Amino acid sequence: MKWSDLTQEEAIAAAHFLAAVVGKAHARQMEASIRSEWRRDLSLCRTKTVDAPSWLWTSVVELVSSHELAYLEHCRRCTVPAKI
Repeated sequence: MKWSDLTQEEAIAAAHFLAAVVGKAHARQMEASIRSEWRRDLSLCRTKTVDAPSWLWTSVVELVSSHELAYLEHCRRCTVPAKI
């Protein structure tokens, strides 16, 4: 899949997913007071339009693809019986 194949809805869903993954990782490294301030700052910067450079779209598609591949490989390893 190429970045240009994503619909706007798919791109937004991918962005939400990746933002949650990265955001949770960052939040775990912060003290509660800093985390609260960070969340407030993020909520003030939200926009209603999608205006991202092409390199970002390409990176999103590659990252989602890589994540999905790793997840499916994990599932395969957990479900395939071990050879004796």
